[in-house]
Amino acid sequence: MAALLVLITQGTPAYGSLSIEGALSLAALGILSTALAFTLYFWLVGAAGSVYASLVTYVVPVFGLLLGWAVLGEEIGPGTALGAVLITGGVAVMMYGPAAQEWLARAAGQLRGPALADAPVLIDKEEYA
Repeated sequence: MAALLVLITQGTPAYGSLSIEGALSLAALGILSTALAFTLYFWLVGAAGSVYASLVTYVVPVFGLLLGWAVLGEEIGPGTALGAVLITGGVAVMMYGPAAQEWLARAAGQLRGPALADAPVLIDKEEYA
């Protein structure tokens, strides 16, 4: 739809006026950045499942922030850093949450002793299965 709107308002682009460098850049953008990224993303969906694959989209702004800092020398404010930590923490909880819950339950079971043997665990696995 957007491409049609551009064609109507701006006319056809003058691809003949592209330099070799510009044409190669356009081809690299289309092939490497788009086709390779789509291929890797759909491979990830097949290998890890849609929930884990969708977590990749949350980490993209964090990597953009870090690349802007490392390459362009952009400053990272405290609020932005806190947001990056929250995003990364949320993704980590989604990816490793069940394993962390099992580890905490085992650790709590070792600490309980006989007096607290009947105390409830953090989350009952059957309840969320």
